[in-house]
Amino acid sequence: MEKKPSQRIRYLRTSDGLHLAWAEAGAGPALPKAANWLTHLEYDWESPVWRHWIRFFTDHFRFLRYDERGCGMTDRDVGDLSFERWVEDLEAVVAAAGLDEPFALLGMSQGAAVCVAYAAKHPERVSHLLLYGGYARGWSHRDDFGGEREYEAIVELVRRGWGRDNPAFRQVFTSRFIPGGSNDQVEWFNELCRKASATRRSASGSPSARRRSATTSPTCSTSSGCGRGPRPWCSRATAASGPEEFLSSSARRRLWPVRWPRCPPPRAAWPSPASRARPAR
Repeated sequence: MEKKPSQRIRYLRTSDGLHLAWAEAGAGPALPKAANWLTHLEYDWESPVWRHWIRFFTDHFRFLRYDERGCGMTDRDVGDLSFERWVEDLEAVVAAAGLDEPFALLGMSQGAAVCVAYAAKHPERVSHLLLYGGYARGWSHRDDFGGEREYEAIVELVRRGWGRDNPAFRQVFTSRFIPGGSNDQVEWFNELCRKASATRRSASGSPSARRRSATTSPTCSTSSGCGRGPRPWCSRATAASGPEEFLSSSARRRLWPVRWPRCPPPRAAWPSPASRARPAR
């Protein structure tokens, strides 16, 4: 019988007094994943959306995750949701995990910008950047009036209906992440929205602004064709990190489907054993 991986969930206290939940599973080279909205460490573990990602990473790495401030098992009542706090939270998890050797960083969606900022701040600590569906600017900093109006409409829907038992309001958000998802995936993600985030955090959007953190860490970045992180902003996020490879997928969904033969992103994206310990120059 195949042995199922297990995870250990812990809490740390951030510099501003927040109780932040983080977890580790698997063995091997460390791979911290910067938090993205929205997650729940326990609920994600056996989910039809994230399970294949988590199993892949725990089979090959000491995989570190955490719930961002305002989400999941981390404190929900949060005053500071700034980008700078996001970077500090990643720093706190790395410190709590006791990582000594240079490590690869994984960033998805809003977590990609956090990874780039961390690598720029700590170049000696990061061996590689692995970015998926990231963007260089938050939704209110793209000089896209139509896109901004669309996002504001979604935020208003969130404010009015996020916590209701009827998932219709949350379905709007779910359909942008996994268009064409199976019934199980859509139902699970709708419930994740309710379980993992309070209305205030859900309606806050991304504070990522017009920032240009530059790093020389070897990078592989992948984008999809969904609407959350438009390709021009995905490629600009990658350009800020000095990439070795940019992979653009024609898939419409935000999350890498379980049925794809190369899942998660192509194995060429992952650092080789000989290069994992090589720090950025």
